[in-house]
Amino acid sequence: MKMGSNKKTIGMMVVCSGLLIAFYTFFYQPQSKRLGKLQNELKTITNSLKESEAKTSMVSSVKKRGKELEKEFISLQEKVPEEENLPEVIQSLVNESKRLGITIVAIEPVGKSEKIGSKLRRFPVEIDIESPYQLLTSYLKSIEELPITFTIDDLVIEKKENLLPSLKIHLLMSSYALAKE
Repeated sequence: MKMGSNKKTIGMMVVCSGLLIAFYTFFYQPQSKRLGKLQNELKTITNSLKESEAKTSMVSSVKKRGKELEKEFISLQEKVPEEENLPEVIQSLVNESKRLGITIVAIEPVGKSEKIGSKLRRFPVEIDIESPYQLLTSYLKSIEELPITFTIDDLVIEKKENLLPSLKIHLLMSSYALAKE
């Protein structure tokens, strides 16, 4: 028996449909799932790369800040002399007063040094000076600009009738030094 052309067409359509279903089931669908997994992996890797780039840029800024802090530490360390250099520290105060024409009545260390932290010692110094107000401000400014760190712990200014236009000034200052171990 011969098949009619309609039956052949229907048969071809059934075969083609079967092939399409087989293609979809055994090839397209597994590859589609695999592609989805690969896309998810790609997103994960991309996010990881973005995080790494952000961290890398942070590392360079942290390194730069570290170098800045290191320079600042070195400059501060230079402003803190060794303990045996304290006579030079006091001499620098005397030299500044002479340079400005200020009269030092007395200058002396007060008490003993005290340890601050594990590597720093504080040395208090009392200074009595006679000076006009304008020179006092210049003197305090010049002390601030010295390559040694000083803090003013106490400042007493007295007006004495017999010293006019000068004032009697009492300073209690502290210098700091690296402690010997």
